[in-house]
Amino acid sequence: MTFSVVWSLEAIEEFDNIYEYWILKNNSDKFSKKLWILTNSAIQTIRRNPELGVKTNNSTIRMRLVAQNYYLIYRIKNDLLEILKFWDVRQNPIKNQFK
Repeated sequence: MTFSVVWSLEAIEEFDNIYEYWILKNNSDKFSKKLWILTNSAIQTIRRNPELGVKTNNSTIRMRLVAQNYYLIYRIKNDLLEILKFWDVRQNPIKNQFK
């Protein structure tokens, strides 16, 4: 089964902030574009096999590694793949409570 993908506003904002951060830090969009490609690849993998993600303390929420320090936090709900967060693991974990 293939799922439709929906990003939460929070996940969009988190990804956008990280994307812009790397453009400013590197004076280039090369890494940001690579991160976008890796993210899309991870989403396609999840769509085909949603059970691959690591289980969290919430039984309906899973995590999928995108790049060295970035995870997609997601859940499957009916025929939707909901991207809840785009998490940089170097951030304070208290900020990233799964809802």
